[in-house]
Amino acid sequence: MRLPPECARWCPVSKSFPIEALGAFPPPGMALPNHFTFSATDDQIRYLASTLDEPNQRLFALTVASGAVEVLAVAPNGGTQEASLSPEEELRRQRERMLTVGITGYSVHEASGRIL
Repeated sequence: MRLPPECARWCPVSKSFPIEALGAFPPPGMALPNHFTFSATDDQIRYLASTLDEPNQRLFALTVASGAVEVLAVAPNGGTQEASLSPEEELRRQRERMLTVGITGYSVHEASGRIL
């Protein structure tokens, strides 16, 4: 497929796509932070994310003023793992399209700001 020259700068085309990338999970470019919450003073943003070297989601905190990121929580024993799920839980996760492992959710107590 040939693109007009003006398109080349904003829509790069790769001539090859490695077959291994098709089976990668999460798919390339799809491991995005999710489940954002703000601290009571709005100085911190908390979110769930995985990294390239660690596919299990962890709870991170970004300090807005400095841009520093720290890990707040890591699931013990890797957290939720597909192999250890009951059939009911596996079906629930399929209905929700939930494919993540590790920490899959959290709540924040409004009055105290404590992470649950």
